[in-house]
Amino acid sequence: MNKKLIKTIASITCGLGIVGSIPFATTCCGCSTKKNNSLPESVYSFSNDGKTLLGFKEGVNLSQYEGVCDTMQIPARVTSIAELAFVNDAFAQKASSAIPEFITKLDFAKGSQCFLIGLGAFAFCSTLTTVNLPNSLIKLDNSVFHKCSSLTSVDFSNSTIFSSIGQEVFSYCLSLTSITLPSCLIEIGSDAFSGSNLSTITWNAWKGGIVSQSDSFSSLPENGTVFVKNPIDEVYDSQALLALLKTKGLPTAWTVA
Repeated sequence: MNKKLIKTIASITCGLGIVGSIPFATTCCGCSTKKNNSLPESVYSFSNDGKTLLGFKEGVNLSQYEGVCDTMQIPARVTSIAELAFVNDAFAQKASSAIPEFITKLDFAKGSQCFLIGLGAFAFCSTLTTVNLPNSLIKLDNSVFHKCSSLTSVDFSNSTIFSSIGQEVFSYCLSLTSITLPSCLIEIGSDAFSGSNLSTITWNAWKGGIVSQSDSFSSLPENGTVFVKNPIDEVYDSQALLALLKTKGLPTAWTVA
């Protein structure tokens, strides 16, 4: 169907309240009616050069997107997300920063240039369940997803240059039970997973030593499993990874998968 025609039909039916019945139409609030609808770019605040995402615009009415949007998609031009950009915490004194309860997914637009997510950027976001990280990402700064209590899935599958997880990045993510780490990861900060319910750690093509603190894997459930997916050779297998992680705070009862 002609795109101009779809837009015309959508604008007419929007006033009649039936836009949801038209596939791929655009709603009055700016969201697509496709599954996994994203908040429009117009709700965000950016640095002067447009490359740093600062948070939501002051005074923006996010409630109008409830029932229509469930995803935050970071624009491709963004190279970094500012510290505390979307923190949901009264102590941050940023009342406008909190992600609304109906947003459960964090995604990045195709061709994303984002290489850094700043300190505490999504901390205390209790309704965020799914995070899909871009292949441009290099670092998660300290406490990025701290106390995101509903977070169940973090996807590093597109990561090719990602190298650093900061301190307490996934600490107290109570719903996080498993994670697959990318082969390019080389640095993990203190208490990166502490207080989470992580019981399965899979590392894709683990390459050996990592730069981390003695407590990087502390305060996890007493029992769990470690697995190296696609091992590059027999030296860097699951047993070797298990032994290393136990020097980084992993409970002694953990075993290989």
